[in-house]
Parts: sequence; structure tokens; C-alpha cells
Amino acid sequence: GLTEATTVANANPIDGQRRVGSIGLRVPYTEVKAARIDATGKYISDCAFGETGTILIKGPGVFRGYKDEATGRDVFAAPGWLNSGDLGYQDSDGYFWLTGRAKDLIIRGGHNIDP
Repeated sequence: GLTEATTVANANPIDGQRRVGSIGLRVPYTEVKAARIDATGKYISDCAFGETGTILIKGPGVFRGYKDEATGRDVFAAPGWLNSGDLGYQDSDGYFWLTGRAKDLIIRGGHNIDP
């Protein structure tokens, strides 16, 4: 999970249909979508069902931003919409599927990790 999104954003239903490989449906009070973003990381438009885009998250579990605005300049694709850095799509039943990462670099504790 993301440090910037302190709670779960998606889950497969306990009593509903679980889809192997899917990260599940969005949880209540949280919005999740696949979106087209430009080269600077800013929102262009939502993706159609089945179309891969950048996964954006919005809700009460998403932090409001870093104290130093320069540090978090690229964190939000649109006001309140956290750029997860994940690529994926939503199917027509509302399940989300991850297909990769927008960047092939993870920074953890100041260390660059190549996945």
C-alpha cells in the first residue's frame, strides 16, 4: 500500500465474487479511477472501461499533501486525486486490475529500488 493513502482503497468482496488477479472493488467513501495523465502527471480525462491508465485515488484515507509543497508537486494529478503510480484499468463490473507501474523505480527510505 501507499503511505499517502493510509487505508485500503480496493478489496475483493468477502461474500461476493472474487476475481483472481484483481485488486477488487473500491471500498465505500473512496473513489478510484483509471485516468489519462499528461507528461507532467496532470489529469487529462477518465479512461473508458477496460482502457489502461494511471490509477488515481480520492477519499478520507488519502493525505492532504506534504508540508513542503515542492516535495509533493507531482503527487496529485488533480485536486484531491492521488497519483498512485500504478497502471491499470476498471472492468465494466467495477473491478480494478493492475497492469504495471508508470515508472520503473521505487524510492524507499532514500534508496532507489528497481522492481
